[in-house]
Amino acid sequence: MLWATPRLAPSSDLLTYAVARLQARLVGGYYSPAHRNDTTVVLIDDDSLDPQKGAWPVPYRTHARWLRNIGLIHQPRALFLDITFDRERDDPTLPELMSALCELRDAGVPVFLAALPGADGALRVRSGLVNPVGQAPCFTLVDVRYAPSKVDRLVWSYPLWSDPDTRSAALAIAQDAAGIALPRTRDAMALTWGVNNLDQRRFTPDCRLARGGIGEMLPAYLRRLLGQADADMPVCPYTRTLALSELRAADADEARLDDLLRGRYVMIGGALSGFNDTVLSPVHDVIPGVFMHAMALDNLLTYQDRYKRAVEWDIWPNILWLLGIPVVMAAHFLHWLAQWLARRLRERSARARQWLVAPTQWNFEATNPDGAAALLPAPLAALAAAPSLPARARLLARAAADRASRRWLARKAGGKLVIVLALALRKLGTILLSSLAVMLIVLIAQAYVDVGTLPIVDLAILALAAHWLGWTNKITEFLIGKPGDRPAAPPPAPQQEPSAKLHQE
Repeated sequence: MLWATPRLAPSSDLLTYAVARLQARLVGGYYSPAHRNDTTVVLIDDDSLDPQKGAWPVPYRTHARWLRNIGLIHQPRALFLDITFDRERDDPTLPELMSALCELRDAGVPVFLAALPGADGALRVRSGLVNPVGQAPCFTLVDVRYAPSKVDRLVWSYPLWSDPDTRSAALAIAQDAAGIALPRTRDAMALTWGVNNLDQRRFTPDCRLARGGIGEMLPAYLRRLLGQADADMPVCPYTRTLALSELRAADADEARLDDLLRGRYVMIGGALSGFNDTVLSPVHDVIPGVFMHAMALDNLLTYQDRYKRAVEWDIWPNILWLLGIPVVMAAHFLHWLAQWLARRLRERSARARQWLVAPTQWNFEATNPDGAAALLPAPLAALAAAPSLPARARLLARAAADRASRRWLARKAGGKLVIVLALALRKLGTILLSSLAVMLIVLIAQAYVDVGTLPIVDLAILALAAHWLGWTNKITEFLIGKPGDRPAAPPPAPQQEPSAKLHQE
């Protein structure tokens, strides 16, 4: 069913992705920050450009200066430049960029250049950027393509390999600079977007710092009511950020720069006005694309070869079946256990027999001291037996003037109102408990299974739908019978309807 539903009803994916977007804020709040400070994003902002020649693209000489300032002075562990040099343009300073790349190689700082495939499928850059023959390469080309979801355009996965043997930026850095052994698979990596950034500086005034967790799943208006003034702003990116303009500032904090750059994986990307290299994150909304590569590298540093796989439900058994079968069995067991407990309580307690039933069976009628149901007041009894409309009108006025009749009607209306409220609260409680069940299933599965959020949310939603539609009850009864091994105590005999009896005044 999990395989067939999206194909038979594609709109069902909308619910999965909507729930997954909320769940991403919860999962991201529990994402381990152990390697968060290992990566730094350096953003090329408007202030980084030459005030006299502040146009993009900048000369190759400017790129060379940026790379030397970061790589030779601060000695990062690796440098990734998320700027593609695939277009031919007339710039005589290209040899300076090539010279800077080789200087970084000689200084022990590996450089990874963003590239796109050419007509032959191999990654390419413009002529003139060629590794020297007979020497160690001065740079490594890495693939920066990605595929957002066709449903919501969000980035849920990150490709690691592409044909034939092309590696993505995060994978190449993890293997070559971090020394992580990652065998090739056909599955992309399911990105876990970290949230907790409370101890960082905002990379822009238009985003906010957040801890993540359940609080981030609340709507913005509720968070505003709870005192969060910036609730409408998106969450700032998880990775530590540095503006390139800070490197050239006269009052630059050298200790802070050294902490952000020395021994770190430094990724340089654009955040210029009108720059279109952006991605849509399920947690951070629109952010510069370099943050996607930084988050992917953080995932590989955190999970290593147990990174989350972006797998889908298939008609043939795969890893998701190993997760799905125990979850469905657990849902059946919990449903059976709840029924069994309610049955036992009704057997042992009179109060439980009275209240552990559907609200529609609650009885709020008045009783006499001996426990018998109170008789219907005489005006109301006469009104019920009135043969004609004029007689009913006269008796209705008499009932309105009778105090006992008014009290009886008020008690009756109050009981109906309590039942309606109980039914509404019961439905609300079911929804809340179901939502908590989805969160719990996803959190546990994310902790112990190398699978992304989307298929787990699919599984959780199907399990809840099976419960709401009654399938869980039918399957449980078929497999293990109805809960309880002995019949429950019979309920007390119902009282005779007193509507035909008259109250003696």
